[in-house]
Amino acid sequence: MATLRAYISYAPANLIFVERIAADLSARSIQAVVDRGLMPTRGGTPTGWESIRAIVERSDVLLLIASPEAIASADVMREIEFAVEQRKLIIPLKLRMVSLPKPIDTIQWFDFEEGRYDRDLKYLLLNLAFVTPGSPATFDPTAGIAKLPEPPDSLDALFIAATSAKARSTPEDRERAAAIYASILERDPGFQNGLVKSQLDDLNAQLQDQRIRSLEQYAADARGVGDWNREIAALNAWGRLQGERTVEPMLATARQNQQHANLYDQALEIAASDPGAAGELLRMLYHGAPNYGDPRGFGRPSRRLASRATAASGVTPTSRTPARAGPAAGTPARPSAPTPAAR
Repeated sequence: MATLRAYISYAPANLIFVERIAADLSARSIQAVVDRGLMPTRGGTPTGWESIRAIVERSDVLLLIASPEAIASADVMREIEFAVEQRKLIIPLKLRMVSLPKPIDTIQWFDFEEGRYDRDLKYLLLNLAFVTPGSPATFDPTAGIAKLPEPPDSLDALFIAATSAKARSTPEDRERAAAIYASILERDPGFQNGLVKSQLDDLNAQLQDQRIRSLEQYAADARGVGDWNREIAALNAWGRLQGERTVEPMLATARQNQQHANLYDQALEIAASDPGAAGELLRMLYHGAPNYGDPRGFGRPSRRLASRATAASGVTPTSRTPARAGPAAGTPARPSAPTPAAR
């Protein structure tokens, strides 16, 4: 079965939660798509709407991060209205109790209020296991909205569904099987004389390396563009799978980078008008966060400026590679400080 594609609609106030759920879904072979700069409230422009339309059209599910901020957001409401118009499956994930607008006020939602994340992530994964990627959702003409498929109530039927998914052997199907087996065990830990537990244990062992590789790539992609919130979320998800000590060094670096990101942004903003001040900002940046790198290619158009900052810091440009953590590959080398332009 193909990869499920889920677009996440949210208000910026809920970005930390968005990054967490996106990382957890990505680790389980679900393509979580997040707008990080297209719509106006997320740092984009009105022209970004055409890109969002295309993304929603290609998605199987719209996950609405339901909060008072989201319901008050014109961008979020526009995405919901378009998804309803396209008969897309909409699944609200409630962070706080909030009244949903019509017609989505009648659909099933998941309660992700504080302290309930792990429980409802399991329920969400179970329900998503029965969504067929690339196929139109079942439309309810009475409610005027697509309906979320309901997992079978029978444990025997769930067992057959999980076993069928496992037999297809794709990473996506094995994740579906794991989600279904986990729901069976929650209801009956001894089902099939312990067979389901052993099947789930075997599956999780097989999927562990795949999940970690997915999170490693997810973190590396975020690091490459200087998106420290996203990298931190990926590393935290990795730590929950393999143990927090595994990712401690990389988390420390990402948090250090996050704390100094404003210096990089400010230097980029004033480089043309005040190169001296920009160079001083870079000097402070690389003194406080030596592994920050150059995620936006700042050094390429401003090589002399960056080299001044390097010279002022007294640090010889090197390729910095943090220590690897755990058996999976660790953080790739950070970009070297730019060298002076030839005169």
